[in-house]
Parts: sequence; C-alpha cells; structure tokens
Amino acid sequence: MALKEPQSAMVTFEELRTIDPTYLATYYQLGKVYEILGSEAEAKKVYEKGIYIAASQSDMHTKSELELALNELL
Repeated sequence: MALKEPQSAMVTFEELRTIDPTYLATYYQLGKVYEILGSEAEAKKVYEKGIYIAASQSDMHTKSELELALNELL
C-alpha cells in the first residue's frame, strides 16, 4: 500500500488470508484495499468475515475497528 499499488497489495493480502485466515490485521488492510479499488461489496464481505473471526477470538478491540470500517463504508 505504501507504494501506491493497490492491485499488488490486494493480491498479497489475499495470499496472506489464504495462508493464515485467522490473522486479523489482514482483514482491515484488505478491506481498505478493496475500498480503494472501488470494490465496496468485496470490502464489506472482508470486514464482515474479519468481525466474525475477531468475535470468535474474543478480540473486541479489533472487532470494534472492523465494525467502524464497515460502518464508514456503508
């Protein structure tokens, strides 16, 4: 993302999500990438999945951040 290459970032974050689907930071970053790419429906799905995983891990801080990102999207 720092290199301003959202398409490349999207591919990398999707790979990370495949490798470790429980790593929560991926969901926030990937959602933001999809927003930048104009794929709001995909961003919504990513945030919702991240919220579900955060809740299952009892990580209320990350859950809250993902909910905020989702609410800002809507």
